[in-house]
Amino acid sequence: VHVESHWPYDLSDTSYVGPILGSKTHWVRQLPGQLFHNLISHGIAKLAEFLGDEVQVTARAHQSARLRSLGGQEVQDELRVFLRDGNGTTAFFCFSTQIKPGQNFLRVCGPKNSLFVDNSSGTLTRLENKSYKSYLVFFVPPLVSARQNLRNATRNIFDFWKGRLHQDSGMKELIERFYQSIQTQGAPPLPYREIILTARIMDEIFAQIKTAAK
Repeated sequence: VHVESHWPYDLSDTSYVGPILGSKTHWVRQLPGQLFHNLISHGIAKLAEFLGDEVQVTARAHQSARLRSLGGQEVQDELRVFLRDGNGTTAFFCFSTQIKPGQNFLRVCGPKNSLFVDNSSGTLTRLENKSYKSYLVFFVPPLVSARQNLRNATRNIFDFWKGRLHQDSGMKELIERFYQSIQTQGAPPLPYREIILTARIMDEIFAQIKTAAK
């Protein structure tokens, strides 16, 4: 099984980036992972669900030319992480400010079929393991994909009309489940195992990129 999570960030958001670059004492720059520390937990948590407890981490980070031109100094904004657990499941995480258009997606590749989740557009595409004879391979898969995208668009339009479509629907759902868990004294929306594993992976990422920077 292989899982990929791509997490973009737009440097044109000056209301957030401007204060960070303008002050060395900004709270984000005091974090062990600086910019990454404040943003990547969302994407890493998506991977933690599919990984075992023992995970090997290989992380590399650098600063883009764009951020350097803005006076970013030691702040890094490009991160690539490769993960592997004891069961052989691998995962890849990419954080970038330079990929255009920004791609916020999760890809799950399994031994039978695969899934592609586009977080930006709120769509889900199923990639089925089917073979087609001769030239049908050039016609049928695009048509199947088009049908799924049409279904996704129809569902989103209907949810918008019903008032169920929100910009941060995932966050809204998690917050609601969190408050419900408090009221009912039930389990939190995210298992403690995944919360702890996400924190452990992030700590290892920051330790590796800090050592490499030195």
